[in-house]
Amino acid sequence: MKSISTILSTVLFAGMSVMAIGGDAPPEAVVTYASPTTSFYYTENESECLENGGIEYNEGVCVVEVEDIVELQKQNASNRYVVSVSTWGSNLHSCNFEGIGKLQGNQIISRETSGFEDGQYCTVAVNLIDAETVNVVATGDDCRNFCGARAWGLSIEEAKRKN
Repeated sequence: MKSISTILSTVLFAGMSVMAIGGDAPPEAVVTYASPTTSFYYTENESECLENGGIEYNEGVCVVEVEDIVELQKQNASNRYVVSVSTWGSNLHSCNFEGIGKLQGNQIISRETSGFEDGQYCTVAVNLIDAETVNVVATGDDCRNFCGARAWGLSIEEAKRKN
């Protein structure tokens, strides 16, 4: 059985560039994972809802299909990654996080402290389930700072690889 780091290396390095002559290796390609979900917004115009991708309209509420997204990009030859997480809440409000994470076992962990008061932070852990699947666990009350008014958080139960 392959280790999670071997799987991650296979997934993130497949088809990537080699080191440029006389310089550092370029950043690796972005690997994207998605989790289909729904959101909704309020409108009195049913036809507008359905023409713009709405899948259901009921008494002023338009339900739409959206995707929660996780993007990982390995930085050169290190075990550091750019971690981007975007999730959707109600009324099409969203949470958007970007930070630098470090591979630790089968997780890429990013702890964001910039822009917070002393002692405040948001930690996002991308758990590498297998070569095709991740989940995201966000901890720290301050993760809410990355979200709009009606978005609930950065955690994603299961996201499947798109590319």
